[in-house]
Amino acid sequence: MSTRPQVLSAAPDVSPMTLLNPLEFVAGSFAAWCVGVLTRLDACSHVLFWANGVATLGDEVALSKVELPRLGLSFTVVGGGAAGGNELPRLMCTDPAGWFVSDARPSGVGAGLHHVLVLANAAGDAQLLIPNSRVERVVCGDAPLSAE
Repeated sequence: MSTRPQVLSAAPDVSPMTLLNPLEFVAGSFAAWCVGVLTRLDACSHVLFWANGVATLGDEVALSKVELPRLGLSFTVVGGGAAGGNELPRLMCTDPAGWFVSDARPSGVGAGLHHVLVLANAAGDAQLLIPNSRVERVVCGDAPLSAE
């Protein structure tokens, strides 16, 4: 019996991807930064983190794609960890193309907004992504699944 998971592709030209658990990301890593930034727009349970190829529990993999299906957004990781380049990794928006997730906090009109994401482009332009639904942080006690 093989312990390797069976991978089924929708089409022969589609390469398999592995869905990652963001709770397992190493603190201070690029993947952990992505969690902190993208949960400004939606709950972590609704953000999908993907790695190229097939991985099993315990494998070290590089983040390659992030999706926010409820918002219709997807990002690819460019540079650094994804392609092995010397530049720092960036989350590049797939639609609209040419925009990446910026580390900057909004100023001016967006100052003071907690649930906002700044997208920037190579020309230095910026735009704000603000969810059109209520984003609330869930407060859990010491034993969130207890019957007490």
